[in-house]
Amino acid sequence: MNSNQEISEAEKNFNQTLETLQDWRRQEINVGVIGQAKVGKSTLINTLLGYEYDEDGNLPSGAAAVNEAGVCTTEPRPFEHPENKRIKIWDLPGVDGSNFLLRNYWQKIRAKDSQLNPEGDIKYDFFIIALNNVIGTDASSLIEGAKTMKIKWYIVRTQIDVTIEFAKKRKRNEQKTIDETRGNLIIQLKEKCLEEGSDFNLYLVDGTERGKFEMPKLRDDLLTDCPEAKKLVLLRHAKENGKVVAMAKLTALQSRIPKVASACTKRDKIPLSSFFCKKKPEQLIVEEVLLYQQTFRLLKIDIEEFTRDHAKGKGNFEDIVRNHFEGEDPGLTFIRDQANKLRSTDSTEEVEKTAASIVALGVLGGVGVGVAAVSTGAVIAGAGGTATTGGAAAAAAAGTTAAGGTAVAAGGTAGVAGGTAAAAGGTAGMAGGAAGVAGGAAAAEGAAAGGLSVGGYALSAGAAVVGAVAAVAVVSVTSLIIGGVTIYKYSKTKDGYEEELRKRLNSTYKLAIKVEEEKAKLAGIY
Repeated sequence: MNSNQEISEAEKNFNQTLETLQDWRRQEINVGVIGQAKVGKSTLINTLLGYEYDEDGNLPSGAAAVNEAGVCTTEPRPFEHPENKRIKIWDLPGVDGSNFLLRNYWQKIRAKDSQLNPEGDIKYDFFIIALNNVIGTDASSLIEGAKTMKIKWYIVRTQIDVTIEFAKKRKRNEQKTIDETRGNLIIQLKEKCLEEGSDFNLYLVDGTERGKFEMPKLRDDLLTDCPEAKKLVLLRHAKENGKVVAMAKLTALQSRIPKVASACTKRDKIPLSSFFCKKKPEQLIVEEVLLYQQTFRLLKIDIEEFTRDHAKGKGNFEDIVRNHFEGEDPGLTFIRDQANKLRSTDSTEEVEKTAASIVALGVLGGVGVGVAAVSTGAVIAGAGGTATTGGAAAAAAAGTTAAGGTAVAAGGTAGVAGGTAAAAGGTAGMAGGAAGVAGGAAAAEGAAAGGLSVGGYALSAGAAVVGAVAAVAVVSVTSLIIGGVTIYKYSKTKDGYEEELRKRLNSTYKLAIKVEEEKAKLAGIY
């Protein structure tokens, strides 16, 4: 296999790994909400999607219209998540006998199932069955159908706040009202549609409040019960970082670490001469750190939005968050500061652009360059001048080697075949201490040099290879330094990359917990 074929194969492997890393972004999630008219489906859908009323009592564009008139839903209607159109909550018709018959209900809602409806085009991941105080035959039939389709289902008793307010007027205790409501529903479920000892999920919620009653538990269970391949899609857009959700986010992001580390090592195998190969290891790492900060909602814009919605007039919350960052990890702080225009909702392309701009600010330290082949007549030159050939420099003259000679390059002194090379203030060990240049070919590996700039791997303030270069081997970056801050530092191994990513993720998780505690102090449960 020639050098061009090797480059092509290495790039192919690398690009395939990159595609695998982005698979989760292409996943779709469909949640069906079933219930009869006036049971509170629309309000429940809006709350689950994060839509809130403004000061004038209006819902934003895209929200489900609250149906005050009690008109029945007759066709499946999707409502998209405001941050991700691939997440849909479907307002599904209730089964009241007037428009749909139970025997063809699953076909009418287009549910894809190999047994009940092979022709369906919607693969539902969850069903939420919204109920009031009475469980009729339609609800019990829906539950039986969901069980047959092997789709996770949840029973939600909506409008518990209305029930409690009514009970208070009759001087009844709130907790007693909640317990009685739950107990009554459980009895009906067991009598009408569930076998004794069946496991089921029942939630009493106020559809308008994200943080009251059992709405947080419903939200947590939807996030944690989601299929593994799709879980990060939902977690990525969860605004809260309560203990359950934060741990689910941490676990999902941890599962990516070996894949990202593998991508970094595959990128390392692509020769430096392949200048146009996208994404170098340092960019992959910064992109992943940005994903951590997006997922845990720690970016500056996230904090500004929280302050506006929940902590207005209660001090500068951004200062509090930034102090926590600086105390935990200067590298994370720098990345966050540079990503001040990035939103947690931004696309992959925006993240890539932000990461590239951050990396372009930095200097790579401890970079090893292995030269595979240098053509006849190539010259090794310094930043301030050109080394001369013959005896005093490492010259690629056909059939000759420079032994015991010295080369002046960028103010440093390089010893070739003596065992050491100093370039841009760094030292390089080449092929165990000696580089032989014979017939225009040189073998060099394990070199370490300092002062390489990031943008396009231009060799700045250090040694540059000029002339006709046939092929250049792997570049090994061991640190990224920006503004005097070491953004990362690791050994050039898969384990080294994993260690760095794990360190950054754990720090981000700790910060998320601290910030969530600060949010609770400012705004309480939200």
